[in-house]
Order: sequence, then C-alpha cells, then structure tokens
Amino acid sequence: MHLITDFTEDYKRDNVVSIKNRISDMNTAFNKSISTFFKNH
Repeated sequence: MHLITDFTEDYKRDNVVSIKNRISDMNTAFNKSISTFFKNH
C-alpha cells in the first residue's frame, strides 16, 4: 500500500515538473516570436 502512495506522489511531482517545463518552453517560444515580430516591423 505504501509503495502505491509513493508512486502516486512521484507521478504527481513529475507531472508538475513537466507541466512547468512545458509552460516555460511556451513562454520562451512566445518571447522569441514577439521579438522577431518587432525586429521585422
């Protein structure tokens, strides 16, 4: 039983980390496209 809760905690933590990474990747891509846009105009 204890193993399952540990696994769930790890799983949740991993999900949070990957979601945060995905969000920061999106922010980076967004900022890049914004600066490119302003350079071109």
